[in-house]
Amino acid sequence: MWCPKHRPNGITRADREVRKSEDLLKRDFKSREPLKKCITDITEIKARDGKLYVSAIFDCFDAAVLGMAMDTNMKAVLCERTLTNVLLTMRPLTENGEWGAKQKKIYDLDENGEKIPVIDKKTG
Repeated sequence: MWCPKHRPNGITRADREVRKSEDLLKRDFKSREPLKKCITDITEIKARDGKLYVSAIFDCFDAAVLGMAMDTNMKAVLCERTLTNVLLTMRPLTENGEWGAKQKKIYDLDENGEKIPVIDKKTG
């Protein structure tokens, strides 16, 4: 049997004992509506001082990054921070530290076609 001369540096290890998750997307990464189908991934980046792990959540509607976080380890806190960043971009925090109501973001376009947020006078 042929074996590689070196062990790969990947972070994923095959485990035949683990039950495979159901493939809910069936490799269909397109969506007709925003926020109906979102995906996530964690990427390892080799840096001079060690490794960094970047966690991101993407919307399959337009491939927009909904939230992202980076850390020096791949523990649950990294994923929690990524989800918190998604919520912070979609829902404000109230003065008492609870999540506020969702706000629809409205944009105008400038002379270059760039999006400019329109501030709602009622909600700020």
